[in-house]
Amino acid sequence: MDATRAIRQDHALLRKKLTILGSALQVAPEVRFVLREMSFSLQHLLADHAQREALAIKLYNQRLPAGLGVSPGKDHADVQRLLRGVNELLLSGLRASLPAVVMRLSEAIERLEAQMEE
Repeated sequence: MDATRAIRQDHALLRKKLTILGSALQVAPEVRFVLREMSFSLQHLLADHAQREALAIKLYNQRLPAGLGVSPGKDHADVQRLLRGVNELLLSGLRASLPAVVMRLSEAIERLEAQMEE
């Protein structure tokens, strides 16, 4: 099924981005603008992924007899809220609290990795 292949590809790409983002967090003060760009990119990729995932599950459930469908899955709204908050912080420029950015991005990475493992 093409939809599940796209979701697997999303997960592979998301995992790679999370790895790179985690590495960037190790040198956070020097890469403020890189973090902003990566966080923004991740937020949009995750939103697109959530839409594809919802569509794939809907299509799968349409093929099953009534009452046998699978749960709607994760909409990743909690991670999207975290990323939106990080982006707002980073858009404030050099006034942004880098420890707060690092903490929120670390939490987003943890949550998203856990959700993809499910």
